Amino acid sequence: MRVLLLADVARYGRKGNIVEVPDGYAKNVLIPKHLARPLTEAQARTIAQQQEEQLETKRKQRAALLAQIRNCLQKHGALIIPARANESGRLYTTVRDEHILEQLEHTCAIRLPKDIAIQEHPPIKTVGSYTLTLTLSNKAVCTLSISVQQE
Repeated sequence: MRVLLLADVARYGRKGNIVEVPDGYAKNVLIPKHLARPLTEAQARTIAQQQEEQLETKRKQRAALLAQIRNCLQKHGALIIPARANESGRLYTTVRDEHILEQLEHTCAIRLPKDIAIQEHPPIKTVGSYTLTLTLSNKAVCTLSISVQQE
């Protein structure tokens, strides 16, 4: 039986998911406890349409965020990362991705989503300029030029 979950149910899914469960489990447990309700084809189409609209809204928000990041990077050029280093330019600590993203948020005055990341790169251990790639949901977004400078 196909049901729409009204609450999180262990081993079956989260609230709002459409799942296939055994008829007896649905009729004797899920429906009487108001954890799920039977799903008709009309409801399934409506829910699918709503989920598609939510995905489209999310895509538009991400596109706007990416445009904002690109504009900021073009405006500011290289992102400046201050770090403590010795006289020869070797850093006391490695510049981490979290520090770079935090500096990007601060410089561009935007809130970055949790799934934005920096693609794998060698450790940054010296003062200098580097080029990194930002990814959003495992898709390359844009290149990020950073300049690590001695404090």
